[in-house]
Amino acid sequence: MQFARDGRMAAAGADGTVRIWEVESAREVRKLSGHTGAVRSAAWAPSDQRLATAGADGVRLWEISTGALLGEPSSVLETPSVSMRR
Repeated sequence: MQFARDGRMAAAGADGTVRIWEVESAREVRKLSGHTGAVRSAAWAPSDQRLATAGADGVRLWEISTGALLGEPSSVLETPSVSMRR
């Protein structure tokens, strides 16, 4: 489980989903599906508007207000190799 500063909680699931809960009301507000296996961890962005999740199948980045899968950050972070010439 990972808590956001605004009172929501992200709970990673063995079924490949992440559920977003409003802690105060104990109400599920969003279900994120996109992993092919168990989700092992989650981390909120500083704005509490995005969430990174990780499982055996990699990392996913989510927009929480819509539940949209934004992609896999690892593909964004990889850069083509650059040859160093002198």
